[in-house]
Amino acid sequence: MDFSIGNYHSIADSMISEWTRRSLAPMVASKGPGCFIWDAKKNGIQSTGMFYTKDMVPKYFNGEMAIGLQQMIEEADHSSEVVVALIFDDKAMGLRLAKTDSNKAKELVPPIIH
Repeated sequence: MDFSIGNYHSIADSMISEWTRRSLAPMVASKGPGCFIWDAKKNGIQSTGMFYTKDMVPKYFNGEMAIGLQQMIEEADHSSEVVVALIFDDKAMGLRLAKTDSNKAKELVPPIIH
């Protein structure tokens, strides 16, 4: 699979069921609202990334990306949505996706890119 920002739909499709499963796990759910951060270089196909709470996001991202992700986290209905950040080299993308156990990610709002 090509890990590029232009191929983000395929990446999200391949990971949405795992993000959904992990978001429902008691250990993650008990931490409160947050997002999964997936880095193409660090995670690739080996991992679906790490979960970060809203307060932890600025430790990973600076400026507009952190603010945008925190806003996505605040606005999301975490019972039916998952917030995800995808990192590709020098670009990052934030997504709000519908939770599902299928292999088709459904974007609920336009993505943010920084």
